Amino acid sequence: MYILSKKKLLFLYLCLASLLIPQENQTKEVEFLRIEKGALQTAIYTMSSKNLEIKLKIIGVIHVGEVAYYKNIYKITKELDYVYYEGIQMENSWLSSPKAFFLQTSVNSSKKDIQNISTFQNEFARYFDLVEQTEYLKPRANWINADVKFSDFLHILKNLEINLEQLSQNLALNTKVWLEQDNAPEDTVTIQDPREVVVQKYKRKMARYLIRSAKELCYDENMKLPREAIIIARNKVALTYLDEKLKSQVPLEIGLLYGAAHIPHFVEVMQNHYNFTIEQIEWLDAWRLDIN
Repeated sequence: MYILSKKKLLFLYLCLASLLIPQENQTKEVEFLRIEKGALQTAIYTMSSKNLEIKLKIIGVIHVGEVAYYKNIYKITKELDYVYYEGIQMENSWLSSPKAFFLQTSVNSSKKDIQNISTFQNEFARYFDLVEQTEYLKPRANWINADVKFSDFLHILKNLEINLEQLSQNLALNTKVWLEQDNAPEDTVTIQDPREVVVQKYKRKMARYLIRSAKELCYDENMKLPREAIIIARNKVALTYLDEKLKSQVPLEIGLLYGAAHIPHFVEVMQNHYNFTIEQIEWLDAWRLDIN
């Protein structure tokens, strides 16, 4: 019988917690994460403006997924002139990778703490037969880190009086409560279940939780301060990079490669402040949730 303990499941969830940080309050919800056709899917929004020869692809990504998922994203980015990607810029070499932010659960975390979280993220990927984003989405020459510096991020948190460690603990508590309540009959684990069946049941449960939590956090006014720090402030930095390219006199195709929960705020700003419109919405399978 292959059972993932509740305690370990909570730790594994924290490795994905950055996906679940809220956005600017919207009058109309922007869909960015869903379960459709037997898979957990993330969105790609293609936007354009009649006044500019710029095409923008806002590529939402989940940070642990299937090999085919990341290969599809990488293929899409190869067709773009520039790709601006997230990853809080760290000065220390051991925090220099694009995934460094997603391993940061406390502003006072030590190198050892972050490496421990990284181990849990690796374990999450292995248990669910998935891989980590950074294994297959390696920056190319035309990729530009458009995120904040770590020192600036700490300053933002201080100004907003946010304790990121406490926020992570709250998310974990919410996870525990919801997972214990999520007793869909089709996901009940039995002693007779082979490993493949158990893994898929846990994946479906986790996928439902990610979607539910993401939607609640993205549009809950009670989460105004965290979304200001984690999403909006960082999106604004990315948009300053984009501003320069919007002045181009030649046609360009540009990508914003960010965690899926960044999409609603990006879409809102591009519509309201840059007069861009949604041209197309594509969906990519991140996790297959059916049993082969």
